[in-house]
Amino acid sequence: MKGNWFPGAVLIGFGLYAFFQHSSYHPPFPVFTWPTILLIIGVAFLIHAYSGKDYEMILPGVILAGIGAHFHAARYFSLEANDTGIYFLIIAFGFFLLHLKTKKGLLYGWLFFTIAVFQLFYGKILDLFGRIEKQIVQLSSFLPLALIAIGLYFLLFKRK
Repeated sequence: MKGNWFPGAVLIGFGLYAFFQHSSYHPPFPVFTWPTILLIIGVAFLIHAYSGKDYEMILPGVILAGIGAHFHAARYFSLEANDTGIYFLIIAFGFFLLHLKTKKGLLYGWLFFTIAVFQLFYGKILDLFGRIEKQIVQLSSFLPLALIAIGLYFLLFKRK
């Protein structure tokens, strides 16, 4: 099936965005913001990935659509918008969806999911371990260095 899925989806998305922006329709929450633009581009990537069978575009589509949806949800439900764990969770979800179609990225999905769980439930994890809290707090100061080291390993040494 031949088609220019990505540009077509982007043009339709921005056309609808402009149409509703200039119409008398006023949604109950702010839609005409930059997260909507991220959502439109992310959905266009996903349409291109699934319709055009270019499955490598699943990950950027999920990341862009996920961040756009997250900021809309954060505004609408008064949630914390800058929680790092949510971003890791969105990336993990993207890798899991990529794995379903290409059988690649499962390790990365679980890696990002594990980091997301630790980021999102850090306080509860500390409460769970209670007695060793001081050691965990000291180890958590090395988390950025550990993430950099793992990233460098994947960049420099993980080759197929």
